[in-house]
Amino acid sequence: MSSRDLSSVIASIIVGALIVAAVGATYYLTSSQVSSLSAQNTNLEGQVGSLGDQLSGLNQQVASQNQQMSSQNQQLSSQNQQLGSLNQQVSNLNQQLSDANDQISGLSQQISTQTATVITETDSVNNIVTTTFVTTTTLTSITEVPMSTLVVLSDTYNNATKTFTFQVQNTENYTVHAQLSASLWGQTSFGCNGQIGSYISQVYTFGPNSETTTVLNLTLGQYVGFCGANPTTSLQMTYVIPQSTSVSPTYSFNIVPGYDHS
Repeated sequence: MSSRDLSSVIASIIVGALIVAAVGATYYLTSSQVSSLSAQNTNLEGQVGSLGDQLSGLNQQVASQNQQMSSQNQQLSSQNQQLGSLNQQVSNLNQQLSDANDQISGLSQQISTQTATVITETDSVNNIVTTTFVTTTTLTSITEVPMSTLVVLSDTYNNATKTFTFQVQNTENYTVHAQLSASLWGQTSFGCNGQIGSYISQVYTFGPNSETTTVLNLTLGQYVGFCGANPTTSLQMTYVIPQSTSVSPTYSFNIVPGYDHS
């Protein structure tokens, strides 16, 4: 073999070795990239699975919150129905109170009577003959009794019996028949003004220019509820004659400690 042919063979061998080396390197690089991409794919699949779990948890939270909201809406609807029922009860009780006040106003005017006694003695018989004369005075108009007629001189409160005692002076020279009328007050409730009830007494007889004791027993009050909250902390009172005409100033008294009527 000539030297020229030998050189050609060696060159061919070198070129073949270079090609094999290039192919080997290419295969090594490609295999390494595939392995890296496979690892990345596995990592991404793990992240997707984790995100799926988080999404499932969030969906469960949303469902739970929707259920709670539905329950709260039902409770709110029930409370609105209860409030409507309470408002209707308040309206009915106010009507009953108004009817009671109308009945009180319908009491007939009392008649004041005065009695005089005359004693006579005969000459022939030592006997005493008694003759009675009855003079009846009727107040034909309630305007004849001024508002300053009855004046409270003193007051005391017994917490044990829940009773006020008032010493009242009749400043006129005729008998007056009147009742103690009071409004009872507690804490403001349901947007109302705080009136918790009312009180009306028996008919008292106030003699001319004399003092009379009257009482107000809180346990006998008419408590309408819902508009004023316990305890009963104060009252406003006056003395009235039919038809609910005041014959005294209006007095205010604090109730200490407060009275819980329930």
